[in-house]
Amino acid sequence: MDSKNASYRVLRTTEKVNVDGSLDEAAWAKALLLPELTLPWSRDEVQATECRFLWDDAYLYGAFRVWDGDVVTRTDPAHQGKMAVVDHDRVEMFFALDPELKEYYCFEIDPQGLVLDYRAHYHRKFDFGWKLAELRVATAMRQDGYVVELAIPFQSMKELGFPFSSSGFEWITGVYRADFSLLKTGELKMLWQAWVNPNVVEPDFHIPFSFGRFEFVNP
Repeated sequence: MDSKNASYRVLRTTEKVNVDGSLDEAAWAKALLLPELTLPWSRDEVQATECRFLWDDAYLYGAFRVWDGDVVTRTDPAHQGKMAVVDHDRVEMFFALDPELKEYYCFEIDPQGLVLDYRAHYHRKFDFGWKLAELRVATAMRQDGYVVELAIPFQSMKELGFPFSSSGFEWITGVYRADFSLLKTGELKMLWQAWVNPNVVEPDFHIPFSFGRFEFVNP
């Protein structure tokens, strides 16, 4: 899917969503499935990622069911604290205040629930000291992969300038996955999955063409 027609309807829910990594609430069965993530820069076989999203008065909820035969969480000693996520398998969500990415916010979450959150500006100017207040995350390991569940607080996002209305609104959004494999040499094989194909030669999520739109609807 390209950025010109990439949109996803986030349905409003009145049912309780427990952010516990189980994804067994009835609400998730009613959420729409995001179109399949693809590998824009590789011909490797895609390991599936199912992504669903819901919203209520307080949160945007996300559910990622990730299939992975080789979950990587080994950390380079040079990467401490939340920066350890850059070496790990993970799912990612970006939210932009404007189409040119003058200001956008990123959340990268590994299978163990470690979060790399940061503020960014085009092109690839990152403030890793930034942190989103009240972000909720839960993960669970599965025999064939892992689950990431999260809740992004609307109050914190509104304070950053993102729109919100009980009747519906839109956000500029990117959804991604880093699918790593640990080679015998000790190096990482890095495969990059994206909801929107940015149609550029080199892998890069941090460009306007890698974003689509989330339409928050109140059916």
